[in-house]
Amino acid sequence: MTEKDGDNNNKPAEVLTDAELIGMLERRDENVIRGLEARFGARCRSVAYGILGNAEDAEECVNDVMLKLWNNIPPEKPVDLTAFVTAVTKNAAIDRYKVQRRKNRIPPEKMEPLESAENVGVRDVDPTDKEAVAMLIARYLRGVTPEKRKYFVARYRYGMSEAEIALKTGTPKGTVSGALSRMRKELGRFLEKEGIRI
Repeated sequence: MTEKDGDNNNKPAEVLTDAELIGMLERRDENVIRGLEARFGARCRSVAYGILGNAEDAEECVNDVMLKLWNNIPPEKPVDLTAFVTAVTKNAAIDRYKVQRRKNRIPPEKMEPLESAENVGVRDVDPTDKEAVAMLIARYLRGVTPEKRKYFVARYRYGMSEAEIALKTGTPKGTVSGALSRMRKELGRFLEKEGIRI
């Protein structure tokens, strides 16, 4: 038997295809975990870290994902394994995030100042699905300039009008209006990319 005729277990894990990985899962081949890790481990960690913001939690989430894949395939047989693994990872990370939020409730007076925008959108949210959206909004805001964050916080957290924001920051009202308009569009695209439509 030539190397080409060998089974999947002799192939380097990183070259396994969707069909090969699914086949190994269906056969309950324990080597599939190595193949899944090699193919999707970095992606899973990145997605989980983006939601959880903690490397240790992200690593535990990846372990959960591997177990979920083992338990769910079969009976599931995804057409696009990458999309399936990404969705399972997002769901696992969001579930873990919700559990942690319930365990680690922080009194409002202990939270850092809102102006830092580290937790914008998470503060006054019911502990339901809104938490996942709030967390994604906070992640989006960490990627914009401090000035834009202040506009956003003033408008959507404190309910200030654009004219009031302009007056308080010494910025032309048109600049504030334009920045907020662009941010709303960017945020919409960002959330849609994360699979959330508002």
